[in-house]
Amino acid sequence: IINALSNDHSTLNISAEESRIIINATAQAINSVIIDNQPIIICSSVIRRHFKMLTEKFLPNLFVISYNEVPSNIEVQQVGIISLREENQFINIK
Repeated sequence: IINALSNDHSTLNISAEESRIIINATAQAINSVIIDNQPIIICSSVIRRHFKMLTEKFLPNLFVISYNEVPSNIEVQQVGIISLREENQFINIK
């Protein structure tokens, strides 16, 4: 996502297909793990706003926060990673 941002980080320039892939990969990542609590995506502060805007219509209960928003006294357990390979296919790594 960060590579699709405008120089001033104000605009996300991705196609509808890329948006669909990101949303599906996020939903798959959330559904592929057993979660007892509210799912949270932690990402770079540069993409946090764009990621939330992209996913909120289809995943309205998803919390998206940046790394610097996690209080230092909170322990975070990573259960998955959503990433983009060079051939533009999103993958979920557990």
